[in-house]
Amino acid sequence: MTIHKSLRASQNKPGIDEVRSELLPEHKFAYVEKFRTFHTIGIAMGAAGTDVAIKTAGIILTTDEIGKVPEAIGLSRKTLNVIKQNILFALMI
Repeated sequence: MTIHKSLRASQNKPGIDEVRSELLPEHKFAYVEKFRTFHTIGIAMGAAGTDVAIKTAGIILTTDEIGKVPEAIGLSRKTLNVIKQNILFALMI
């Protein structure tokens, strides 16, 4: 399945408000810059992601599977919790 088809198939899933694919690099950049102040995370997908997408993304997935996004968010939350616990533990010693 192509990235475009995968994204379109995922657009009706909970938590996904908008799907954009097959944009030219300058359109991707303009779109990211337009919402950069409102969103804190951008996600670039695919091993062959464009330089613009990779440079502006907070998360870079090396797979084209959109279903990995919730898994990546969950993993990052667990990692942040471990970091907080380690800091708290270090302060208690």
